[in-house]
Amino acid sequence: MFGERRHHKCEVGIHAFNEPSIALHHRIGFVQEGRLRDHEYLVRRHHDMIVMGLTANEFTAGPTPERQSQK
Repeated sequence: MFGERRHHKCEVGIHAFNEPSIALHHRIGFVQEGRLRDHEYLVRRHHDMIVMGLTANEFTAGPTPERQSQK
């Protein structure tokens, strides 16, 4: 995405209850940028959505302990 298409940033929205996916994205360098409260209605209730982002420069630099600890 960053190399071939020359995108500057990748963003992802993950349901807050999906802790394994959140942990995976943290491990590969994504940073939590926000939380959309009661954003989606699934299984008869509203759920928060976690918004995470990764810039091209962060991707090139690789995961750092500082970014990984930002949960």
